[in-house]
Amino acid sequence: MCLPQFNKILVAHILSYKRLSFEILKGMAFMHRTGSARFMYISVFYGVFCALLTSLVHPKGAFFLLQAASMTEGHWKNLWKYMPILCLFVGAAFVYSRAYLDKERMRDALFALTGCLVFMWAFSMFKMSMPYILPYWADPMFARFDQILHFGTDPWRLIEPLRAPLGTELMDYVYLKLWAWPAVVGPLMLVIFDRDPERVSRYLMLFLFTWIFLGNVLALAFLSVGPVYHDRLLEADTFAALNAVLNSPEERASLMGIVREWLWVVKNPDYQGVSSGISAFPSVHVGVATLSCFYLCERSRYLAPLGILFLVLILLGSVLSGLHYAVDGYASFLVVSLAWFFTRQTGRVSDGSGSLASLRPLT
Repeated sequence: MCLPQFNKILVAHILSYKRLSFEILKGMAFMHRTGSARFMYISVFYGVFCALLTSLVHPKGAFFLLQAASMTEGHWKNLWKYMPILCLFVGAAFVYSRAYLDKERMRDALFALTGCLVFMWAFSMFKMSMPYILPYWADPMFARFDQILHFGTDPWRLIEPLRAPLGTELMDYVYLKLWAWPAVVGPLMLVIFDRDPERVSRYLMLFLFTWIFLGNVLALAFLSVGPVYHDRLLEADTFAALNAVLNSPEERASLMGIVREWLWVVKNPDYQGVSSGISAFPSVHVGVATLSCFYLCERSRYLAPLGILFLVLILLGSVLSGLHYAVDGYASFLVVSLAWFFTRQTGRVSDGSGSLASLRPLT
């Protein structure tokens, strides 16, 4: 499939200016020493880049940004019923950690909250823009990789006996609700609770790395829709047996089933909005779960089993839901693991100057 000439030119310009963009980002990051300030500045820079990219490649152009903004308002209204719980939790966290007595931590919490809100909106914009830059092409390759890695069998078949014991309610809660806490407000929680500035700074930079490198760079390079949409996209029957399972009344009525159908409907540019967009490889869900697992293991040996259990459930859920190939999760685990141990050993992501020295642009 050939790309439109406009998109070829756009990709060439993005690659040409990546070094300049990195220098600007690095300069902005060094304006403040605290990790949360760097996190906010990088998120804002990333948000501006994603807004410009979306206005260039999306069929509706800049008008889509206004449409997405209105959808964002509706999206937050739907989530408003959870706000009292979030406010209660954050308030209790401030009281418990006595952060309200520390002006610097209050400032850092504000930086982290701002960064989280801007970053999630920007990531959604980029994710929705990817199919207009490159086509979905990698699904046959990943489906084949899955079979090779699992001795000729689709991995979902190997773990299918776990579907009934785990239950749809548990997987809905862990994969969609529990995961959202570290994925969306994880940086804010760390700034409030963790008094180790080096560890917080390292986590914040790895949080950005996980979302941007896995969810943007690799996802764009290997654009794919996942097993549940494989046959719809390619008009095939490779995953007919999986879709038969996922089309059962119990699965369709589950929150995961509703999300699966919603994602396919809003693939149409007329219905796109915040949190829409499809990309399978690599799994950001598994990437965030891996980062959370390593953090909990480093923080306390008593928290380590919870982190490991969380990671295992997310990995199983990514495959059982049909949203990901198993290799999506394996790749995310490998990349985040290497990044975590590299930053720990080298100490290049620290709370002082030179904290971004290890983040070099690709050449």
